[in-house]
Amino acid sequence: MTEINFYKITRSSVEKLLPRLLEKIIQEGSMVNFLFKNQNRLEYIDDFLWTYSNESFIPHYVDDSNYINVHPILLSLSENINNNADVFVTIEGYLPENIEKYKKIIDIFDGKDDQIIKDALVRVEHIKNKGYKVDCWRQEISGWEKSDKYLS
Repeated sequence: MTEINFYKITRSSVEKLLPRLLEKIIQEGSMVNFLFKNQNRLEYIDDFLWTYSNESFIPHYVDDSNYINVHPILLSLSENINNNADVFVTIEGYLPENIEKYKKIIDIFDGKDDQIIKDALVRVEHIKNKGYKVDCWRQEISGWEKSDKYLS
């Protein structure tokens, strides 16, 4: 069954979390569909992943390029591009059409915005109503802690 994780960011930013998370996924040998609703946000993350560090970058491509299956991460506005991804990542609340297509779904959201939290809770309930188990993680001073209450 698909592993589904929601990450509530409260102490840092997406930019702090993404490089470590994506590097870990790449090390596991997975392919990623990283989906966006907004073209500007996609372009921002595209630039960020190439330049976030002077010593490193995250190999990826956008769906308008000819590098399908060359790099492990696809940034896209559409889930319909087939890069054989087994991991789905979103930072914009994009819910995949076919949950069981992925071995892992990662939904990262801003835990300081009440409307974004409410929207995330709707996604959690939607996924749970389809019979899936959802794990929610909360950012604490000591690191990431699994939350007993959804998104609290």
